[in-house]
Amino acid sequence: MTRRSALATTIILFSGIGLLAAVTDGFRAFTSETARRLAILEQPVAIPAATLQSHTGQDFHLGDLSGRVVVIDFIFTRCPTVCHTLGAQFRDMADELRGLDSKAVLLSVSFDPDYDHPEQLIAYLGRYGELRDNWLAARIADKRELRHWLERFGVVVIPTEAGYDHNAAVHIVDPQGQLVAILDYEATQQILETITRFATERSS
Repeated sequence: MTRRSALATTIILFSGIGLLAAVTDGFRAFTSETARRLAILEQPVAIPAATLQSHTGQDFHLGDLSGRVVVIDFIFTRCPTVCHTLGAQFRDMADELRGLDSKAVLLSVSFDPDYDHPEQLIAYLGRYGELRDNWLAARIADKRELRHWLERFGVVVIPTEAGYDHNAAVHIVDPQGQLVAILDYEATQQILETITRFATERSS
């Protein structure tokens, strides 16, 4: 390789590194999902208004839970895979958070409202033992409101013959009703620490 071609290769290499740094937010975001999570951490977003129907059949709004940290996952009760993992995790976290009942609540939201009526939602919770006061399941019957929620939370749902393919994460909404963190659903300890931190900040 000549000196000129080596110099050209070096320039191209460093140009490529510079471009990569620019499009990945200083190397912090190598995927759009990572970029979205970083953006939420740096700039929390408000949650659109929606009417939710709980597993008890009662209508409520996210604002009715204001003053508490709300921990949200998105599921459909016929899901044979990841939703079972999420359900078991939420059961365990609900037990861990019982001392924070007045400051934190778990909310599983179905994106399959045509099937997931209160009967299915309560059966979903019942798979994981006794019903818990700090764990709600709900659906958003209005398709437009549901779409706005899925968009704001970054949830992608693709219908399939078996039901749906969807991404999964745990979403933390602070006591002021803002989405402040999106965490890997398997990172239980990090989720619990984040919940406790926001719940404690509220009371400090």
